[in-house]
Amino acid sequence: MQLNGKSVLFALILLLLALCLTACMEQTAPDPAPAAAQSEPINAASSEEPVQSLQPDPVAEVQPQLECTLHPAYMFGQNGFFFPDRALTRAETVQVLVYVFEPAEDVQAEYTDVEEDSWFYPCVTAAAGLLPGDADGAFRPYDAITLSEFAAAICRGTGCRLPQGSAADVLPDAAVHYAALFGWIDGTASGDQNVTRAQAVQILNRALGRTPDRTAIDALDERVFLDVSPGHEAYYDITEAALEHSCFEGEDGECWDGESVFFFPLEPGLHMAGGNALYLLDDGSILTEPGLFTEGRFTYLVADDNGQIFADEALHLVGDQVVFCKRDGTILKSARRYDYYFDETGSYSTGDASLDALVDAAIAACTTQDMTQKEKLRACYEYVRAFKYLGRNAALPRSVKTIPHENAVEYARKIFETGKGDCYNFAASFCFLARALGYEATAVVGSCGYAWSYSAIAHGWVEIIMDGETYLFDPQIENYNLRAGISNATHSAYCVSYESAPGRYYKN
Repeated sequence: MQLNGKSVLFALILLLLALCLTACMEQTAPDPAPAAAQSEPINAASSEEPVQSLQPDPVAEVQPQLECTLHPAYMFGQNGFFFPDRALTRAETVQVLVYVFEPAEDVQAEYTDVEEDSWFYPCVTAAAGLLPGDADGAFRPYDAITLSEFAAAICRGTGCRLPQGSAADVLPDAAVHYAALFGWIDGTASGDQNVTRAQAVQILNRALGRTPDRTAIDALDERVFLDVSPGHEAYYDITEAALEHSCFEGEDGECWDGESVFFFPLEPGLHMAGGNALYLLDDGSILTEPGLFTEGRFTYLVADDNGQIFADEALHLVGDQVVFCKRDGTILKSARRYDYYFDETGSYSTGDASLDALVDAAIAACTTQDMTQKEKLRACYEYVRAFKYLGRNAALPRSVKTIPHENAVEYARKIFETGKGDCYNFAASFCFLARALGYEATAVVGSCGYAWSYSAIAHGWVEIIMDGETYLFDPQIENYNLRAGISNATHSAYCVSYESAPGRYYKN
C-alpha cells in the first residue's frame, strides 16, 4: 500500500501519544509491598522513622478547656443585702432580663403605668419582647412576678419556643410545664406562685447553664452579702449570679478563674437597706450579740442573735433601760423627742429627776425581774388603780388634746407622793410608768359618759400603741368600778378598743 506524506505524519502522532500514556501509568501505580511487611503490626520501636503515638495528647485535651468565658453579674444587692426571700418584682425582672439576654434595643413598648423618668423605663421597653405587659396597656412594674411569667420570659430569651397547636397549649401553664421538662424548676411548682429573688437566680443559672464553682466560692475571703450565709440553700447560686467572673469548663463543671472575680468587699460598720440593719465587725463577722453595742459615739440595739439592729423609730426596753431607736440604726442620746427625754447614755427620762425616782420606786414596788414586759405593764396598771380617788384638778380646756407635759409631771408626782388623785393624776402616773417600761403611751384629754353620769364629763385616760394598733387604758374607771361594786372582769378598761370600752369616750 502506498502511503502519502499526510498518512505517515498522522501515524507518527498516534505512536507518540501511546508512548506518553504508558509512561504516565507507570509513574502513578503504587509499588507492591512485600507480603511479610503487610502482615506485621505497626511498631514505632522497630521502624526506622519514629511513628507518632495514637494515644490522645493530654495537653491538646486540656488546652480548649482553658479558654475562659466571662460570666457577667446579673443580680445585685443593696448596701450588702441581697434580700433572698423577697419577691422579685416585674420591674426588677426586666432589669435582669436585659443583663442576661441583651434584647434588641429596637423592640420598644409604652405602658400606661411606666413613666419615662422611672429607673426601670429603659429596661421595660427594651425587654418588651421577653416580658410584655397586659392587654389593657399596663405593665404592673411593682407587682411580684409569677412563676409562669418568669418561665415564659426565659423561654423567649433562650429561644425555647413553645410549640403551637400541640398538647402544651391546653395545659394550665405551658411555660411552667416546659421549664420543668428542661430541668429549670421543680415539676410540682405552681405557675401562680411568686418568684423570690433566690429562686430567680436558681432558675436562671440552670437555664443559662451556669453551674457555681463551689470550691472557688468557698475560698472567697470576703463576705458577699450580709443576709446570705454559706448555709443558705441558694448561697452558691446567688454568688454565681452576683459576682462577675471568668471561668472555663472543667471535668466537674464550671471552674472559676480565681484571678478574675470582681466584687467590692463590704466595709466594717453599719449596713442598712430596705428596713434591715446589720453591723459588720472588723473580722468580717456580723454582730449577733443581743443588746446595746457602742462603737465610738454611736450606740446600736441588736434585736436578736441573727444580728438584726432596730431602726424603727420606736421605743425599746433593754433590761431596765428604755431607748429610742432612730431610723439610722442608732439610739437617741442627749435629746428630746416630743415629751420623751433621753440622757447622754440614751436612757429614757421623764425630764424631772424627782419624778424619775418616784417612777422607778413604783415599778420596783409592783414588779419582779422575772416578769415579762406585758406582765409588768399589768402590774403597774393595778398599782395605779389602787390609788385613792380625790377630785382636786380643774378640767382642762377642750382645746387641749393631751395632758401637757408640765401638768402631767405635776399630776403624777402628786399621786405618787400622796396616793390620791383624780382621772388626770391616774392617767399621768400610768402614762409615765408605761413609758418607763418601753411603751409608746399618751395621756389623752377628753370626756367620758359612764355609770356616774348619763352625759359625758371631762376625763383623762391613756392610749398605748401596740403592734400598730391603739388601745385604751383607764385605771381611774376601774378604780370607780371597785368602789361601786362593778366587775372589772365584765367592765374592763385595760387594753381595750374604744368600741369595747365600758364607757363612751370622746377625745378633745
